[in-house]
Amino acid sequence: MRGITGNIEQFALSRWTFTVSKHRHIFTEFLPVALNLLGKSRNSPGSNPHREHPTSL
Repeated sequence: MRGITGNIEQFALSRWTFTVSKHRHIFTEFLPVALNLLGKSRNSPGSNPHREHPTSL
């Protein structure tokens, strides 16, 4: 039974590695853009509803 589980894990790992290497350009291009957008939306005034006056800290 342990051998079968090991084979499944190995298969899943190789499958995941193949998918990542196949779509690596998506990760390298999209991830920084997404992080940049997240950072902008987080730092923009008005995104935090509890902070009414973003200039006065």
